[in-house]
Amino acid sequence: MHTRRCRLNVPLSMFSDGGNMIKTKKSDFMTKLEELLPNTREMTDNPEVVIFDGMAIVQTLPMNSEKWTFTDMGARFQQYTLSKAREISPKVTKIHIIFDKYSINGLKTETRKYRGDCSQSGCRNVDVRGELRVPKDWKMFLSNGQNKERLIQFYSGYMAEHACTKLKAQEVLLINGGKSTPCVIVTTNGCCNQPILDTNQEEADTVMILHAKYEADKGSTCIAIHSPDTDVLVLLLHHYRYIGAAHLYMSTGRVTLHTDGRRFIPVHQLIDKLPKYQLNIMLSVFCITRIFGKGKRRAFKLLTERASNYQPLFNLGDELLLSDLQRTACTRFVISLYGGSDVQQTLHHLRCIKAKSSVHPRNIPPTADSLNLHLQRCVIQLWIWRHAITAQHDLPPFTDFGYEIDEDGLTPKTMSQPAAAPELLNDLVCRCEICSETCVCFANRQPCTVACSCTENTNTDDMMCTNVNTLESVLVKDTESSDDE
Repeated sequence: MHTRRCRLNVPLSMFSDGGNMIKTKKSDFMTKLEELLPNTREMTDNPEVVIFDGMAIVQTLPMNSEKWTFTDMGARFQQYTLSKAREISPKVTKIHIIFDKYSINGLKTETRKYRGDCSQSGCRNVDVRGELRVPKDWKMFLSNGQNKERLIQFYSGYMAEHACTKLKAQEVLLINGGKSTPCVIVTTNGCCNQPILDTNQEEADTVMILHAKYEADKGSTCIAIHSPDTDVLVLLLHHYRYIGAAHLYMSTGRVTLHTDGRRFIPVHQLIDKLPKYQLNIMLSVFCITRIFGKGKRRAFKLLTERASNYQPLFNLGDELLLSDLQRTACTRFVISLYGGSDVQQTLHHLRCIKAKSSVHPRNIPPTADSLNLHLQRCVIQLWIWRHAITAQHDLPPFTDFGYEIDEDGLTPKTMSQPAAAPELLNDLVCRCEICSETCVCFANRQPCTVACSCTENTNTDDMMCTNVNTLESVLVKDTESSDDE
């Protein structure tokens, strides 16, 4: 897991000690949705359109030989996607492959750091050319966003040149993704650009929605989207009525050594199982729930039991601003996540109650300040999700929405206020350059912090924190996020 070079004072309910945003198990949300339709393993229709998350396929296709070149990998990727599309639907005529775009200052930067993207931390950049052998450490190669951009460009170019000889007479292949790669259409007669689908959207998740809308507008009535991502299912539910295809499926899951997890989720049937007042706020609830110990199962339970309490969330992200009514509804929802009374309690009151009990500090609700920054980030993310069917997005600087830019690129801002009042910090911080037994923090059996003169630095000899409480704190690993049912 990526951690920053120095530890920060951070809201523990939303960030790890290293400043990384807390992650929740999003697949739990998909599990709860699928429980509404227990029999989803088979598909009763034959979609004429199949849309793939290209990078998800790249991640699952192993390198079979150390002697393979990038041309070998490109041919294998092409063969797999065409075969998979025909396996999903024998009547497929339109096959779409959508890739992500990788930018150091994109909203996905934090997620990719969490997953191990080392683009900014010395991971080797690799030249991607057809005749070159694939690196032995394929996983390490794919952990570099710049390498993935080069691979996307190569795969797109390879298929634009070679897929015409592998397609059947009635089949059309569309390829979209990568920062500098235009959308192309490939048929048995060759390839050409499709500028109407050129987009500046970063996530393949939303671009797949754009492509589904494109095909539905051209008359397709049955579309399947193949992806492992829960985000995609939630987006399909939200955009179903805008896409306009009568039958819409999500193909997901894979075969492992012991299980066959492949299944087809009929979005057009699932949407009938959800009352409109729940569906209206589902996207917002899904986005907001990124808090330690308050996972997607808890969020889904509140969605199904108390959705009527949070209806102002239905248009959160429609506009690039957060209204007082929306902020109040979001705060009430977060209070409910912690088991509080969303009508009678304030966030500050709930924090005081939790702080006086024996709960772990990570289980204390966020401050109003840190929650507001989180909601600002939700606004910009939801705006992008809600406008997925628009190819070109004119976005303001992300730094206006709870982010800042540091040496690692775009980074979530943890707080906009001091960690505590100045008079309190004066009592809690030491003025040591090299801490010793006279250190006030050590005397009070607490670790030093970045507010101390030593800045809790344990790596530099000329300003060394030797407070044993600090050393113990540095060694404690971040507790993984889990549901608090």
